Formats: sequence, C-alpha cells, structure tokens
Amino acid sequence: MISYDLPAMLDFVLNKTGQEKLFFVGTSQGAMILFGLLADKPEYNEKLQTRLQVTVRFTDLAISAAICEAKYANLNSLATGRNNERTRVGPATPHSQDTPPEYNLSRVSAPVALYWSRSDWLADPQDVSQLRNRLPRLVLDFQVQEPSFTHLDFTVGVGARRLVYEPVMKAMASVRTLVHHFYRAPRDSCSLCSSGSTA
Repeated sequence: MISYDLPAMLDFVLNKTGQEKLFFVGTSQGAMILFGLLADKPEYNEKLQTRLQVTVRFTDLAISAAICEAKYANLNSLATGRNNERTRVGPATPHSQDTPPEYNLSRVSAPVALYWSRSDWLADPQDVSQLRNRLPRLVLDFQVQEPSFTHLDFTVGVGARRLVYEPVMKAMASVRTLVHHFYRAPRDSCSLCSSGSTA
C-alpha cells in the first residue's frame, strides 16, 4: 500500500481535481501508511497542504502477541514504523534481514496535525509522545478532551463529530486561509494585504 496504492490514489485525486496540493486525513492504519509513503518517497510531502493525523501507533512499544506472528509481520512492521519489504518472513533472499529498517520520519516534511486521546488503547500517550518527538513539522498537537474516548471512537464514536471532526474541519479552513493569504493571492487583490502595510 505504501509503494503503489496510496501514491496512485493521491496522484489520481490531484490529477482529477487539478489541485496542486491536498489535505490527507488518516486514522490508524491509513495514517501509518501515509507516514511510510512520506518517509520512502519524500516528493509526496510537496503534494500535501497539511496532513491531519488522527490517532496512530508508530513506535516500538509493546505490540499484542496476536500480531507478532509471521502472518501479521507486515502489519506489525507498519505499526512500529519499520519497512518490512526486506525482512525475512519466508525464505531468505540476498537482501533480507531479520529486523526491518525503521522508516526515517525526519523525511516527513509535510506539516502534520496530530489528534490523539489518553484512552486510546492502541496509540497510548507514550506512543504519541515518541511519535511527536520524531516529526520535524508538527503544527498541531490536539488531545481529545474526553476521558473515555478510545481508538474506535475516532471513527465511530458518538462524540466524534464534536470532539474530532469539527476541530479537523476548523484546522483545514485555517490552513486554507493562510495558504490563500501568504502564497496564492496577489498582494493587490487580497483585502488582508491592502490594510495600509507596505511590506
């Protein structure tokens, strides 16, 4: 999904809409896949206005024994931020190794907004802290202020609209305004620019 599927989807949307950049809102696995893509193919960082990351596990902390079996190795590697393409799961090849290399998150240059919850059983505060420290352009660190808000609540929770979706939409609107003001609008046609400033 990192090497082919997501790049094809992003390119399709950009080509179809004619936009230069897009927003990406990812939850859980979708968010992890985008991190892998941006680390592996840094040119995709330029195609995103902002990446709104809604809950993710991307560290080497404890992983459930159920996903540590070989048949779940790809999911496990993705969850821990490792590239499993050269890992020996089946027969060894000349390029295989026992431990997959970590994705280099310092290559994620797109602005990232991180939404998380203390009660998320899959991406706990320690995971989020480690991820936060590895991201070079974290522009928003948003903790959901609901003590019982869990991993699944980000997508199907009764309060998801108020606690997550509306703040995400507000963040997207703010980014659009900043992009218009500072990057797209000619100075003489922008009402914000014609307030008497000569800079």
